[in-house]
Amino acid sequence: MIVVIDYDTGNTRNVKKALDFLGVENELSANPQEIIQADGVILPGVGAFKKAIDALNQRQLIPVIRQVAKKGTPILGICLGMQLLFDRSLEFGNTQAYR
Repeated sequence: MIVVIDYDTGNTRNVKKALDFLGVENELSANPQEIIQADGVILPGVGAFKKAIDALNQRQLIPVIRQVAKKGTPILGICLGMQLLFDRSLEFGNTQAYR
């Protein structure tokens, strides 16, 4: 199953709709266990790096994403989601991806 990470920032529902249309088994989730157990993870995003990182940190999803990456689970970052896989951004100042 593919998990689309739901963190209330970006185009998560549109990505889910696209996967549904293609017949790909998927779930929209912010549940760490569901994300860790996924066969693949999609991290979509639209907007500014800082706001998105703050949303991920608030939901304590940064360590979960790191754990998924260490496991070797495929991760697809779409648009801002790809940028969120970096350690930091200089957009609107220096923002660390994790605290």
